[in-house]
Amino acid sequence: MRKFLNKLLSERYGPDNLGVAIIILSLIPSILYAVLQYALLLYLAYLLFATVLFRMLSYNIRRRRAENDRYIRYWWPIRTRVLRFFAKIKNFFKKKKKK
Repeated sequence: MRKFLNKLLSERYGPDNLGVAIIILSLIPSILYAVLQYALLLYLAYLLFATVLFRMLSYNIRRRRAENDRYIRYWWPIRTRVLRFFAKIKNFFKKKKKK
């Protein structure tokens, strides 16, 4: 079994930042499906998860890396601004607590 898995997963792309983001994104329709019982949401979650599996098991490493690089170039400035905003809020409440 171990040899089979090693052979299956060798020279594959594997997980990356975009894959993790898509998995987190697939949780949203899953949770909404649990509340609303609307089947289309469940199919959307399955589609997103299948996309992650496709990317992880892909042999086309160059293309998957380019997709991840585009995602990081788009997401990193947004993430930085959001983290700075929350750091400012945290510092504001720390200063207010000291007074």
